[in-house]
Order: sequence, then structure tokens, then C-alpha cells
Amino acid sequence: MKQNIDRLACNGDFENKRVVVFGSNQAAEEIVDYLFEKSVKVDMLVDNSEKKIGSSMKGIDIASPEEYLRPFQDNTIV
Repeated sequence: MKQNIDRLACNGDFENKRVVVFGSNQAAEEIVDYLFEKSVKVDMLVDNSEKKIGSSMKGIDIASPEEYLRPFQDNTIV
């Protein structure tokens, strides 16, 4: 995972992009921490757990995938 993030960061692939992490568990927290180390802003966390939707982790809001993707529904395939 870190190698992929490093490669994307070195290539500038995060620039002018929304960064969304799926999940709000320990693994997602580690990803968010590493992205922060690389000066990458995480815009949103998406999660399927109704218990987590509407809360936040590390100051990042957690939304359902459907809620987050709604504004992009006309041009998005997941």
C-alpha cells in the first residue's frame, strides 16, 4: 500500500483530485495517516456501516458511498 501511495504521490496523481478512502477501520486510519505524511488531503471517508455514517475519523467526515457519489451519479461507474 505504501509503495502504491508513494508512486502516485511522486507522479503527481493526487494533484487536483478528490481523495476518498473506503472504510473507517484501523486499516483506513493507517492509510489516512500515511496520506497525511505525504501531504495528501483526504476529502472523505465512505463506509457501509450505518453506525459510522454521519460521524468522522481524524476530522474527516464519513458518508455512505451512495451519499458521496450522488452529485456525480450522471458520470460515475463504480
